[in-house]
Amino acid sequence: WDSAMTCFCNTIKAHIEAYRLVHRIYREQKWDTPTVTVNTWGSASYGMDKFIQDLLMARENGIAHPGIHGYLVEQRDRFNALMGTIPYSNGPQFIKRRVDTFVEKGFWKRITPKHMHDLCDLVYQGDEAVLTDVIGFDLYDPFLGNNLDLGKPRLFGIRMKPYQWHVNPGALEPLVAAYSWTSKGKPLHVLENGMCYRSKGSQVWP
Repeated sequence: WDSAMTCFCNTIKAHIEAYRLVHRIYREQKWDTPTVTVNTWGSASYGMDKFIQDLLMARENGIAHPGIHGYLVEQRDRFNALMGTIPYSNGPQFIKRRVDTFVEKGFWKRITPKHMHDLCDLVYQGDEAVLTDVIGFDLYDPFLGNNLDLGKPRLFGIRMKPYQWHVNPGALEPLVAAYSWTSKGKPLHVLENGMCYRSKGSQVWP
């Protein structure tokens, strides 16, 4: 968990540095303005997805540095309430919801004050408030819990391989709504959706 969280935060820092560098180079070369964004999974876990958008766009949304933690908590609670209205595709709803709750709580337990301090300091460095040009995300199934199968053909199974994952088109509308809350009217781009695989009944393979 600790190593994963450090990697997660370093990836966000790398995006911020790359965004500023790419835009500076384009300005200096007098090229057309580039489009730079992140490509998140489209997850029902706030910490694994929309947290990134809200962090990167906090300055654009008028949030001062001292108020960013409270702002992120407010957005998290709003996002989680909306995700709680989307039913799971099949199986025991309560158990699957507990899986996603566990992951979400794990994120907030493991992101340390130092992680947050370093991220926020970098966001608020310099004069440029903009750190993403569009909102980009993938749409498969936002719920980790839907990759847990209980019952036949065996008591317990996890959908580990990408070609086994569910697709959840019903999640598109609520996810778009959530991304729009803090998007400042920026375009929303679905960057990935679906996969080509062979299937026969419930059996699929690459």
